Amino acid sequence: MRRTRPELVDVQPQTGGLVPEGNDLERLLIEVAQRGASDLLLVAGAPPMFRVGGLLTRSESAPLAGEEILHLLTPSIPGRWTERLNQEGALDFSLRLAARCFGR
Repeated sequence: MRRTRPELVDVQPQTGGLVPEGNDLERLLIEVAQRGASDLLLVAGAPPMFRVGGLLTRSESAPLAGEEILHLLTPSIPGRWTERLNQEGALDFSLRLAARCFGR
């Protein structure tokens, strides 16, 4: 039986890999860095969550609706990923913040 390799996807957001300045997602990603978190999890009906040292901790923010999550992500991900999110209900990808976010 021939094994196939999983699809490797290079996610290059439309913005060149950077979250648009002033976007609420930028605020969340800054909080990720400040907390030393490895991941940001956005789940409809729950507040944003951060994986810190392997443990999930909730943000003190209000729970996000699915529409709010789409609004956060749409400016930073390619259209095909928005379609995939709508179809499958989940995405796993990474984004980078510009150094400007930390006053460098």
